[in-house]
Amino acid sequence: MEEMYCYVGDLLGFQNTILNLDENEQEKRVTEWIQLIDECKKDLPITRSHYVSDTIFIGAEGNKDGLDALLNFSKNLLEKGIINSFLLRGAITFGKIHWDSRITFGAAIVKAYNLANNQNWIGTVCELNLPGIGSLWDFNKVFVYPAPLKRGYIKLLPVVSWCVPLTKDLARMSTDRGLTKPKEFLKWEKVGDKIQNTRLYSIYLTKIKAVEAEKLSPKPNPGQFYGILPTELAEMDIRKMEP
Repeated sequence: MEEMYCYVGDLLGFQNTILNLDENEQEKRVTEWIQLIDECKKDLPITRSHYVSDTIFIGAEGNKDGLDALLNFSKNLLEKGIINSFLLRGAITFGKIHWDSRITFGAAIVKAYNLANNQNWIGTVCELNLPGIGSLWDFNKVFVYPAPLKRGYIKLLPVVSWCVPLTKDLARMSTDRGLTKPKEFLKWEKVGDKIQNTRLYSIYLTKIKAVEAEKLSPKPNPGQFYGILPTELAEMDIRKMEP
């Protein structure tokens, strides 16, 4: 077994895509999915990869370059994927993994898979106390945020920074290309919560970057979360408008 960094990504709505599209369109979407993964990992020091339907397993060396590669890969996957209505939730962990041509397993895989599937948004988180993360804090790469989970405690976790489309565009991209049927009523638990949670993350990131750009002292620290929940930072601007 190798000690390395691991990314597990889950493609949201893949089942709907298969059920809602005819065979030709299904094959086209799957081809686009594979091409997206290959494009996003191009020129990065990623050593291992397995694709299983709507789930991808990616491995990188257990050093700073390996972790940086997975952060960049997941950022690329989120930003390029959303444009083509590929919605990702992913997780990055560290630990021992066994890779071969037939099977991939290990504690890091289990941790990443469970963490990815417990998220309720479009985004990527890293496990708590991920080794090596301390030297990579950057609001344009990875920063601390209470990632929205389906269950469990509210935790401050390292999350990958990415550029989220505006709400109307995000909603369209999250329901297009077979993800929903024409004129289908949308459900909170299927689409609405994820869109809202993703935009809330983006609003926090936009606000904290604006504070950072104001050259205040001390500057915001990407390794620290500002507020109890994301809404607290947004409330600062609202209070300024109150009489």
